Amino acid sequence: MWSYFEPELAKRLSDLDVDDSISARVRSALTELLPGGAGTVEDVAEKLGLSRRTLQRKLAEEKATFQKQLNSTRAILFGGFALAFLSIMIHPSVALAVLAASNTLMIIRILREKRKRIHS
Repeated sequence: MWSYFEPELAKRLSDLDVDDSISARVRSALTELLPGGAGTVEDVAEKLGLSRRTLQRKLAEEKATFQKQLNSTRAILFGGFALAFLSIMIHPSVALAVLAASNTLMIIRILREKRKRIHS
């Protein structure tokens, strides 16, 4: 099954490598680490050769957080895996409906988070 997903992950990884920001480097590292079960801030810091604090400070300089990068990477990976898996297992129209629903839930969660920040 890995051989089926590997080309898509490699493509997504190469797309992330174009942007040299620390946020992009974090997402790139997470793309490699998450399928193996790793993905903590410590795992990413080690992979990038930084301390945890330095990584968090550099992300803060870009007005980003590790959690935002993690959520973004999970959404990208889940979207790709889910669509590929569902299209293999069930009818394509059902796969698209499930993917649309998952993206809708993600968008609702993001909007709620933004609303909380605005009202805080």
